[in-house]
Amino acid sequence: MGSKASRAESPASPGAIFALIRGGAATTRREVARATGLAPSTASLRVEELIDAGWVSERTDGSMAGRPARRLAVNRDRGIASSISLGANHMSVDIADATGASIATRSIPYSAVDGPASALDFGCAQLAEIISESGSTAALLGVTLGLPTPIDATTGTATASIQAPGWDRLDILGELRSRVGGYALVENDANLLAVAALDTVPVPNPHLIAVKAGSRIGSGFVSGGVLHRGASGAGGEFSHTPTGAASVIACSCGNSGCLESVASGAAVVARLRALGADVTTVDEIVTLAGHGDAVIIELVRTAGSLVGEVLAQAVNFVNPHAVILGGAMSSIPDFVASVRAVLFQHCLPVVSSVLSIREIEDGSTAEGRGGIRLLLDAILSPDAIDADLTASRTAITHP
Repeated sequence: MGSKASRAESPASPGAIFALIRGGAATTRREVARATGLAPSTASLRVEELIDAGWVSERTDGSMAGRPARRLAVNRDRGIASSISLGANHMSVDIADATGASIATRSIPYSAVDGPASALDFGCAQLAEIISESGSTAALLGVTLGLPTPIDATTGTATASIQAPGWDRLDILGELRSRVGGYALVENDANLLAVAALDTVPVPNPHLIAVKAGSRIGSGFVSGGVLHRGASGAGGEFSHTPTGAASVIACSCGNSGCLESVASGAAVVARLRALGADVTTVDEIVTLAGHGDAVIIELVRTAGSLVGEVLAQAVNFVNPHAVILGGAMSSIPDFVASVRAVLFQHCLPVVSSVLSIREIEDGSTAEGRGGIRLLLDAILSPDAIDADLTASRTAITHP
């Protein structure tokens, strides 16, 4: 016999009860008993175990008339979740409490070509510094590392790429754990953007495509609220699709005229330099476009149109609710407008009728938010909570 989706399996484990509390489906002991079908005394004992372990807090809610209720919530002070995201020319470091609420964030100029050992040392040092400056004394729960290359989620290994040289030869998770301890994840940066975009689409369990258009181009795909990585970590990636245009920068994919080699920020920089312009970074393109430079505006529009043409194939195939744009190029209105115009021109009416295209909110911290969300979903899963409580019981029984 099937059970209602709002009910946990009965008898519910402490981890399943924690999931109800974390999701807001049960915020009092009485609601826990009702949602699980457990006897109130049994439900209360399992809630107590979660409180004793530090995963749940219980506070009096004095906002309601009558007898104040005691509300259950994730204990925000249980630990710190963190994310380090490495781009082509920058690194961002973010920390949040156990509920995912941001504590601090910082972005630092940094080149991915400096190699993995240097990047990990620098990133972990920045993480330790930002935690110290926050004044928090909570333990570090774990870290997510975002990289500009496909990641095989089953092995935690990176694909060889120009954007992240040397990472494919590294035990990334092992290196992270040795530096910071706690739980470690590694994920493609565009996938982190896609996860961060989940909260920006006003429908439950949305379908979306996230496109990171910076020095390079990356993309991630979410279906039914679930990130899809594919068989080897390249799920949702369309930036190496041939366009028919001539490449202006080298790309590790080997395809002549692939989208990244003709329409990325690095490709626009290369076209400008060929015209004699003294431009070296995408940030300079953003600044000059903001000043209305006619040559740059035209090149940016062309790049946006090329992205829109290739993206339309993916949009027609998966029929998403939204296309979310991130990365430095997406901060240029003419780029976004060109992507939107071509996308709507090439999409089927039944597809475009439900489609929203926009730049992600707070783009500078989006990958960090996505990394922290993925990390907390792993650390705070029902199985993980149950395993933590089992380990605690074993330690008490066999000190």
